[in-house]
Amino acid sequence: MRLHELILQGWKGFPAQLRLAFTPGIQVLHADADPWPALEALLYPDDGRVEAGRFEAPGAASFRAALTLRSQDGTVWRIVRDLRGASALQRLDSAAGKFENSSTNVLELGPYLRSQLGLPGRTAYASLFRLSGEELPSARPVLDEPYAVSSDASVLESLPPLAEPTPVEPVAVERGDPAAVGRAIAALEAERNEARKVEGLQRQVEEIEARLREVDEHLGRVERLDGELASAIAEAAAYDFEPAVADDLGARLASFDQATARRDEALARLQANREGVAARIDGPGPRPLEKDWRFWAGVGAALAFWLIALITPWKVVALLAIPSFGLPATLALMVVGDRQRRSSAGRRTGYLGERERKASAEWDEATLEVRRAMSAVGVEEVGALAEWLRSRATARERVVGRRGAVDAARAAPEFRAAAAARPGLEARLREVEGAVAAAGMFRTVSEIDAELERLRQDAFGAGAPERQALQGAAGFGAAGFGAFMAAPPSGLGALPSQGTPSGIGAFQLKGSSPGLGALSPLVAGSGGSALPGGPRLPQASGFGRPPSAPPATSPGGDPSSELLGAACAHFLASREELLAALGGRASSCLAQLSGARYERLTWTGSGAIRCGGSVGEHAFGSMAARDRDSAYLALRLAILDSQAEKRPFPVILDDPFAGLDAERQALVARILLGIAARTQILHRTRLASMREGAQVLEAK
Repeated sequence: MRLHELILQGWKGFPAQLRLAFTPGIQVLHADADPWPALEALLYPDDGRVEAGRFEAPGAASFRAALTLRSQDGTVWRIVRDLRGASALQRLDSAAGKFENSSTNVLELGPYLRSQLGLPGRTAYASLFRLSGEELPSARPVLDEPYAVSSDASVLESLPPLAEPTPVEPVAVERGDPAAVGRAIAALEAERNEARKVEGLQRQVEEIEARLREVDEHLGRVERLDGELASAIAEAAAYDFEPAVADDLGARLASFDQATARRDEALARLQANREGVAARIDGPGPRPLEKDWRFWAGVGAALAFWLIALITPWKVVALLAIPSFGLPATLALMVVGDRQRRSSAGRRTGYLGERERKASAEWDEATLEVRRAMSAVGVEEVGALAEWLRSRATARERVVGRRGAVDAARAAPEFRAAAAARPGLEARLREVEGAVAAAGMFRTVSEIDAELERLRQDAFGAGAPERQALQGAAGFGAAGFGAFMAAPPSGLGALPSQGTPSGIGAFQLKGSSPGLGALSPLVAGSGGSALPGGPRLPQASGFGRPPSAPPATSPGGDPSSELLGAACAHFLASREELLAALGGRASSCLAQLSGARYERLTWTGSGAIRCGGSVGEHAFGSMAARDRDSAYLALRLAILDSQAEKRPFPVILDDPFAGLDAERQALVARILLGIAARTQILHRTRLASMREGAQVLEAK
């Protein structure tokens, strides 16, 4: 199945009218909302759990959606839904070149799609072929009481001391000798009981390790906060030096600017006055009397008139001396006036200088602390000092915030519960591990069940009344699983081999360890995706036999267990079959995402996931959050890669890799490119690392 076109009208988070055209491969969608609700409402219109009305844009004139897609046989279908009214499923008539209605009954659309397109159920699609960031283990909410350790030691006390089991060799029993068979069966059942007790202890070890890991995460969170507080204190200390910069200096920066403006204005006025005074001082003045011929001519004429009057009878001539002295007197008055004017200008210049010194002194006094702070900080501008003060305030606020976070974390009930629970958990772990160590080597329950079945078959043969009687007395054993898988119902063939997949297997690590190669034929370089040595997954068509065992979910909501349960229901396989088929792909992907810290993905007899590598082997729940994310993604990608080989369904991703580091984002992007070569991936994200090799769609 492949998507061709999606049209939305009136959906919240999208434009009022939106058309998206899809091509094969990866489509990176730049949008503010997840497109899955619209696709879910179109693909599962008869499912009452689809609450499409929650996604209607307020005030929208219409609320519609249409999806065009192509089925496996090449038929083009179009689903049209008016979420306020009618719906229709249409099929393209290639000859006529137009769509014809196949059904307009909304209750018929879902079954019709599942029968014609092989569409899986809504739960299976949402669990296996859609992934969001909230589904990663690190984003799952922590249980309310993660450290509640039962003080009841009855589980351990009820177990007798476990001595090293004595290996039971295969017993050859003559057919028809019930007594010998009974003795052998009794011995094997006794060994199976011991093995069950030890497996129970191992499950306790895994549970306690998981709780210890959660305790350490809470304690480590406080340690990280302490480290952040120390870093914040060191950063704030960089702003402390002598002489100290006042805390209230920020309020004085405005007065600094005001004082500077007043000083500049005063200096400008003084400068204008000084220029006027200078013009009066420096301007041209009258000639000096001793150099002015007019002065001397007037004096000489007056003296001449006096002399004539004295020595001649013309006394009246002496009157002419009066106007003759007028010109020299006028010139003398002009010289005196000029000297008085210059003297006054000189005094004015001194006054202006005093005013200038006073304005500068006032500015110095008003800006003294600011200038001292600038000198201490080593800046020359007030803007740079203001930025420095803001940085210091931010650093101090960070210290206060980090200190508050540390105090709150230490006062939190989770931290106190973790600190109080850790000694008890460690003691309990040592106790249970000691009991496991005392048991020594033992066979698994499944191996003993297989030995019991072989013994019964050798003794009585298949279908004998005695064998049936023994089974009725001893229980179903392991025969049911083997016989049930030996003859699958008709119509469920093995997966077709299509060569080495271009998805996860194409990006295996070089130089994988022998253990990883043994589990992962793809990593070892073998071709094909059928995983030699493990069963092939049957083709899920919606009908057929149920899983061999119901999918189990852990009490704590183990996401890996929930994922495996959904995959078992979809592929119609038991957990052992599923993990055997996907183990190679998942191990290859896990090795890459964990940086070769974990190189193999295995499972226990109960179906619980375990990851092993250079750091040892750990149960899924006891791994660090980062490693749990890597293991969970390895399983998800292996499932997508396996499904893409058989009957590809479009994969819907809602920015699930935003919380990963850049290196793992790049690895996942490469793996997705390989998977997208055989299927279609719609990825809503704005991560640049996911755009390589993808078509970018803008929801605008």
